[in-house]
Amino acid sequence: MNTQSKPLNIPALIGLTVLTACAPVIADAQQGGRAVVVRTVVTANDLDLNTPHGAQVLYDRLRGAANYVCGSQLGIAPVPDAVACYENALATAVRSINRPLLSMLYLKMHTPQVAQTYGVPIQVTQK
Repeated sequence: MNTQSKPLNIPALIGLTVLTACAPVIADAQQGGRAVVVRTVVTANDLDLNTPHGAQVLYDRLRGAANYVCGSQLGIAPVPDAVACYENALATAVRSINRPLLSMLYLKMHTPQVAQTYGVPIQVTQK
């Protein structure tokens, strides 16, 4: 992960450029009976998302981030359904980035029903 890039907030996702992507991976958890939003930012400033390799590296980063935000290693109570949390966090990031090769990777790993459940378009068009 590129530690020198500035994290973008959610509204900044609208302005993604062709060679740069940044997506927050977010999960809800509980701590002391209160809701907690866990967020980490994944950058891809160092990747070319128009190549299969760049898309694969970003997909792997997003999967790791989804595991992190939905896991119990943060010292807070685990989410009630870690699998649903992971799937939602990953799908939200893929959908937000909206890059064809990244979406195709997601669709290779998930059924159309799962993709539809989490709002990832099943039809991917090349840009």
